[in-house]
Amino acid sequence: MRAVLREQRGGIGVLLRVMLVALVVFVSYQVWLKGQRPPVLTSQVPSTRLVETGANQVMTTAIESVHEASPEPETHPSHQEQIPISSPIIQTPPNLTERPVMEAPKRRPLQILARPLPIKELKKSDAFEDASRRIPILLVSQMAPNTLGMYTANPGALFMADIVVSHEPTGKGQITSDGPYGQSVLVSLHSSVQAVGSAVGYDVRFLSVRLIGRTMPGVALHMEGPSAGAIMAVAVASALLGDAIRSDICMSGTIRGDLTVGPVGGLSDKIAGCRRGNYRELILPYGQTSMDLALKGMSTEIKLTEVNTLAEAYEAATGQALRKL
Repeated sequence: MRAVLREQRGGIGVLLRVMLVALVVFVSYQVWLKGQRPPVLTSQVPSTRLVETGANQVMTTAIESVHEASPEPETHPSHQEQIPISSPIIQTPPNLTERPVMEAPKRRPLQILARPLPIKELKKSDAFEDASRRIPILLVSQMAPNTLGMYTANPGALFMADIVVSHEPTGKGQITSDGPYGQSVLVSLHSSVQAVGSAVGYDVRFLSVRLIGRTMPGVALHMEGPSAGAIMAVAVASALLGDAIRSDICMSGTIRGDLTVGPVGGLSDKIAGCRRGNYRELILPYGQTSMDLALKGMSTEIKLTEVNTLAEAYEAATGQALRKL
């Protein structure tokens, strides 16, 4: 029992020693902390000054508190004192109960540039004297002889045709044929008349065009194909413009809606036809003069002239420019 009491007393002593050491450390820390504080400014410490009162000088202590000057409160002008700001849109009304008047912004007038309307070309329809043109049509045989009594053209055959152009005052123009012409020839004639009307500026409704073929006695001839379109167009145009077609030329080529001359076939046989008819020049579509064709033209003394448009064909056949009426 005594041993137990001794052990308890020893433990209490150790505890007291520890607490004493902790107290000493705490006090030392407080002293060190006070030494680390910044010094107090003299302006914040109450100062003493001498006040002279009469002859006796009395020491009086006056405490001056240093206070920061508080900022002066901002004074907002009243509604009546507010400076009016000029604005082109919003104006401050004199009476606050009324709503501000909003001025609508000025709109500039919208300017639209008018496009000029396309001027429609007025075609002429004046009366003129009847005119006739004789043209050579070159033929090429594309079928064997048959037993129906129908004649087929031999290589180099030539057929003469007349084109009669007259004025139709009623505006109901007609395009007719009188001869051994098939449907393709009539279609080509219609295309030729339309092309000429566009080229020279004449209303084709006031035209009467007739294709007349000179028949051979005892022979039935039937013609097909559009290869005479260019020469028929030149004939109709020359009748309207009053120009003569050269008597030493032949022509072969189709006519297109854009006034160009289209390709044809059988040009070798057509060179032979020009030679038989004593013609000196063959007008043909552009790009169709091959080496063999050129050699054949030289051997037969036939000049080959290529054309691309109706205007070029007309100038080559008449020596005059294709023009408006």
